[in-house]
Amino acid sequence: REVQSINVRIEGPSADRNTVQSNTVSKGGLAGISIHSYVLVPAAPNVSVGDSNRNNVISRNLVTKTGFDTNTVDSFADGIASLSSGPVGTVTRPSDTNTIFNNRSNNNFRHGISLGRLSFGNTVDKNTVNQNGGSGIWVAGPVAPRPDTPSFDPQGAHDNNLSNNIGRGNGVFDGDDQNPDCDNNTWTANTFRTVSRGCVRGIVMSPASAQMAAAAAPAEAPGGIAHS
Repeated sequence: REVQSINVRIEGPSADRNTVQSNTVSKGGLAGISIHSYVLVPAAPNVSVGDSNRNNVISRNLVTKTGFDTNTVDSFADGIASLSSGPVGTVTRPSDTNTIFNNRSNNNFRHGISLGRLSFGNTVDKNTVNQNGGSGIWVAGPVAPRPDTPSFDPQGAHDNNLSNNIGRGNGVFDGDDQNPDCDNNTWTANTFRTVSRGCVRGIVMSPASAQMAAAAAPAEAPGGIAHS
């Protein structure tokens, strides 16, 4: 597998109002389904910043085993991802105002669903995220300045709505917000056993109750097939 391989990739600039629905996605590389940021190179200072990729809908997909078909262990490999950061030295504008709804993202190498730094205004609702190696749902926080990148991603993902999601058995947390005080991200009515901080409002429950709740989640028959 190539580390950069992605099963379904939405990439612009201005890749807007796309719908990815009812697919079975297995054994992707960097991500199973991703909405990419728009990257500008500082060497072209006269190029204006373009629009990000926005108002896309990812719904009713089954995403599994992202990052498992590899001989190389990397720090990424999420089931469904809103990606923001390019290589060091680039300028990125991440995707925003997307909807991630009613998906099952289970048994992935890292996170089930992730929102990259600076991504805002997204709705993450009614998803099931179980048995992922990292966190079930992960929201990026800011990165502290470093000598080589003095102003690199000063703000995390912010002003996102995350509700009615179910997570259990994930390697780090079922619900994970890396921002201090969640930075205006709203977590409501989620069913999690473990959370990273108090502002991630999960419902703490027994393993048996979590299993019953996950089993009751909608399981639509997938329509399309996407393989690496």
